Amino acid sequence: ARSTFMRRLVAKYSGNPVMSHGVSGKPDSVIVGYNTIWKVGSTYYVWYSCHDGTNYNICYATSNDGITWVKPSLGLVSYGGNTNNNIVISGAGAGAGAYAGGVWYDPNDADANKRYKMIFDLDAFTPKLATSADGINWTISGVSPWFTSATADPVSLLNVNNRWYVY
Repeated sequence: ARSTFMRRLVAKYSGNPVMSHGVSGKPDSVIVGYNTIWKVGSTYYVWYSCHDGTNYNICYATSNDGITWVKPSLGLVSYGGNTNNNIVISGAGAGAGAYAGGVWYDPNDADANKRYKMIFDLDAFTPKLATSADGINWTISGVSPWFTSATADPVSLLNVNNRWYVY
């Protein structure tokens, strides 16, 4: 019965895809995927893996309705000779990169600098953990304690009674 109820709530949007590829020369010109979406207040936030044919990065966008997305110029990461892009985490170089980020928003974390948490792959399948106060500026804190090898591809995080689950 529960799955029948859920099917009634979710309907395919006729204007798919809602998140389109960027134009040639943008970090998301080839692939847009592995996304995590959170609604905080009245704004939707998405972190997604992007690929330009050579490198993977983790990008960021916002929306007021969950359909029309804005990819802001964040000025954080140099790409194509400038920082006019929406990359929040970048990898080391050709053929490598940062991707498959699973983001968790935890407004109750006592440390305001860790309200957002991300597990992602960085360069050659190295699972990493990062935290952020705003979901834009991330601190990578080393190899994820939840993985010892392989990949974090894709990842979902769940917190139940202050215990973290990764799947």
